Amino acid sequence: QYNMPLTILGAGGTAPDQALGAEHSQPLHAYIMGIPGLKIATAASPAAAYGLTKSMIRDNGPCFLIAPVKMMKETKGSVDKGKCLPLKNSLLHKASEDSIKARKAVTVLTYLHGVKESLASIEAIKEKGYDIDL
Repeated sequence: QYNMPLTILGAGGTAPDQALGAEHSQPLHAYIMGIPGLKIATAASPAAAYGLTKSMIRDNGPCFLIAPVKMMKETKGSVDKGKCLPLKNSLLHKASEDSIKARKAVTVLTYLHGVKESLASIEAIKEKGYDIDL
C-alpha cells in the first residue's frame, strides 16, 4: 500500500423526475462505487461540500466528491471556512435519548435529494411521537 492523496470534484447526482442529460439513468456515482479504496461522498449543503472537500484534500487516499447539481442550485447557506467534516461519520440529526428508550426512534440512511426531503420531514415525524437519526 502507498499514499495517494488525490481529490476529484465532479458534478452529478440525481433528483426525482429530473435527469442530468448525459447521466440519464446511469449516474456517475453508480460507476465509481466499485473502485476499491476510493472514498466517495456527496454533499447536501454548501457547508457540507466545503467541509468534505477540505477533509478530502487532507486525506492520504483517493477521494471523489460528487456535487449534486440540482440541489446545489436551490440550496443556499453560509460556510464555516475553518471547519472540516469527518469522512466516516455524517449524522445530521440525532434522535433524543427519550425516543430511543421508548422505542420510538428510527434510523434513516439517504443521500443526495433524499437528505433535503428527510430534513424537511423531521418536525412532522416528531409530531407523530417519533424521532430519527439521519
